Amino acid sequence: MKNTRVFDVDSKGRYTLKFSQVEKRVADCLLAWVVKGVSFRKLTPAEAVRARNEAARLREPLPFAELPGLLYRPAAGREAGTRLQRTRAVEANRFAQPEYAEQSA
Repeated sequence: MKNTRVFDVDSKGRYTLKFSQVEKRVADCLLAWVVKGVSFRKLTPAEAVRARNEAARLREPLPFAELPGLLYRPAAGREAGTRLQRTRAVEANRFAQPEYAEQSA
């Protein structure tokens, strides 16, 4: 169905789009298929809100962050590097503050 033109029912067939364009807009909850691959229509604002809410509900994350029995442990070198960067950032922020500059002078 690549590059197949599909018709807009609202404009009585005077307005067409490529199939792929309609697919993207259906995924974005802007359009709806009347007959898939043949015709489409625009969603009303209320229908668009309902469609977006349904799409968001289907995309919600899993109820738990980790799989049971599987734990994430970062590599020791990576964790040490992060700690070092954090301490350097804290020192740099302290150095930029006026009180620290006065104390060291």
